[in-house]
Amino acid sequence: MLRRCTASVPVLSRQWTAPTQPWGTMAPERRGRPPAADSAATRARVVLTAQLQFAARGYNGVSMDQIAAAAGVNVRAIYHYFSSKRALFAAAADATFEQYGVHVVERVLVHDDVLGRLHGFVDVYRALYQHDRHLLAFLSFMLIESIDEGRPPSVGTGPLPASGTLPKHIEPALVSATPLIAMNRLLIEQAIERDELEGSVGVDAAVTLLQSIGIGIGFAAMDDDAAFLPMLDALDLLIDGLLIEAKPRRRGAAKPLAGTARAQPRSKR
Repeated sequence: MLRRCTASVPVLSRQWTAPTQPWGTMAPERRGRPPAADSAATRARVVLTAQLQFAARGYNGVSMDQIAAAAGVNVRAIYHYFSSKRALFAAAADATFEQYGVHVVERVLVHDDVLGRLHGFVDVYRALYQHDRHLLAFLSFMLIESIDEGRPPSVGTGPLPASGTLPKHIEPALVSATPLIAMNRLLIEQAIERDELEGSVGVDAAVTLLQSIGIGIGFAAMDDDAAFLPMLDALDLLIDGLLIEAKPRRRGAAKPLAGTARAQPRSKR
């Protein structure tokens, strides 16, 4: 079953290794076009710097010259790899979703049950926050950029937003997210096939819920405070049904509203 998941999301099998220098402290090494032996490392450093700069300043708030200076290369070296700022942004997005996909493979797809996979998704965000926070920051930035001018990415169950409804630099970048969006649906369909979800929950509703939770976590990650990791711990408890302690309802307490899942229609006499 897991083989089917991996085959459906080929982008998850590719690896992209970030450079080992601490973020924000990369000192200039060479100027101009890099030698062939250093080409891959230089490109990776440029992409990592772009992720950091775009996430911190926004797409319109940073220039190619600023990215070059932060990466320690001449701006001509960047144009050696990327024809435009938009192309660099797309490469940064591709690397981000690729690395996110690696986390999903390692923490979600290793489980065969829906509870294990949901906890795996929580572990993905926990690992990103602790070890790859620049990826989480870039994902949150893409979310904000999309909401500013259109529909947020990955929301809903249909295809990606139509061309022209999102900023021009966001649209091609979201292509990298397509396999991950398809994977969410596949995981829900598998859970339904195994009778792991309540019978009245449809695929579209469950997929939308899963993606909405991810978007909410992305928003929460934008604040660098001490509440993020405890929030993920609380989400783990919610998944296990342990967050809310069930207590007997007091006399006169409000009853469920009519039409809700918990409301029971009265029988007619």
